[in-house]
Amino acid sequence: MPPDTPFPGKFRRSPPGAIDLAARAPRGRRLAVGAVLAYAAIYCAVIAARRGEDLWVFENLAFLPLYLAAGVGVLLGARRPGLTWREVLAWRLVGWGWVLSFIGATAYVLPESAAATLIADVFYKSYYPLLVAGFVLLSDIDRPRAIPVRAMVEVGVVVVAAVTLSWYFV
Repeated sequence: MPPDTPFPGKFRRSPPGAIDLAARAPRGRRLAVGAVLAYAAIYCAVIAARRGEDLWVFENLAFLPLYLAAGVGVLLGARRPGLTWREVLAWRLVGWGWVLSFIGATAYVLPESAAATLIADVFYKSYYPLLVAGFVLLSDIDRPRAIPVRAMVEVGVVVVAAVTLSWYFV
């Protein structure tokens, strides 16, 4: 299937100008986004207020809902009408990467055992290849084949930024 063909089923490419960017999101979506942003702000405030203290348990447990919210949000966004099959696949890879990262991070806070460590490592580290694959698929959308190096550099910048943030905060 060529990359610009619509995804089979309900996903169709919208004609240019068909999406009203000024339209408000549904109330449920606005509430969910607001709740996640408020939770993230409270999380950051607690970390900043207790700088220098050992907050390992709090940091790991309190960050779990953000992992899950990221995965579910991206997976729900991948269902948006107007996406091509390639865009849907790319966003699903990124979303499942976040969900698997959530499972792995959950296993990290379990009592230490060989099984928990193995589960944590496998699931948590599976995030990276899925994220890279999703970004690679997204990077080639609507781009001429003459500039694959530029597209890979763009993907590399985003991946390095994501890994840096993940390394610092996790």
